[in-house]
Amino acid sequence: MTVKWSFLGARSERWLWLSAAVLFLVALGRELSWGRVFYPMAWTTTGPEFPGINEVWFGGYVPWFLGAMALLLCVALWRGRDLIAVLYKEHLSDRTLLIYLAIFIGGLVLGETIFEKNMISLWSAYHQNLEEMAELCSYWSAIALVFRVKELVCAKVEASLIKGKTLYSLAQFTLHR
Repeated sequence: MTVKWSFLGARSERWLWLSAAVLFLVALGRELSWGRVFYPMAWTTTGPEFPGINEVWFGGYVPWFLGAMALLLCVALWRGRDLIAVLYKEHLSDRTLLIYLAIFIGGLVLGETIFEKNMISLWSAYHQNLEEMAELCSYWSAIALVFRVKELVCAKVEASLIKGKTLYSLAQFTLHR
């Protein structure tokens, strides 16, 4: 969806959506353990056992892929910096945006530190489920965050289109929407 938006949007928006697409692609790769989940080696009482990253044929390429994605992310963020700065300045106090961002960051922190490392021994029997639920909340909030930013960008574009228009052209703009 963000790749589609990068092709449909204005040039300033293109890089913002491309950077979001890169982040979603890396999240998908990480969630699938970089493809290792498609090569189960054995089934134990605790579940499937997967090979190490260096034991699969593409394991040596994963760091190169991540490096290319990091470089692409940096370029995309640099190219979209003007739009990002405008969105940051104008919508810093948007509560919905801040809530989605807090859930995203909180879910990642909980999933990757507390639950994955099994830091709370009282919940040790459920740490895998809690980790997955925290990651799920984080991913859903990332999708909601992208849609909220899209909504704010569309409102900004409409406001810039309306600014300076005559009453006649404003009526035409409204009718054609």
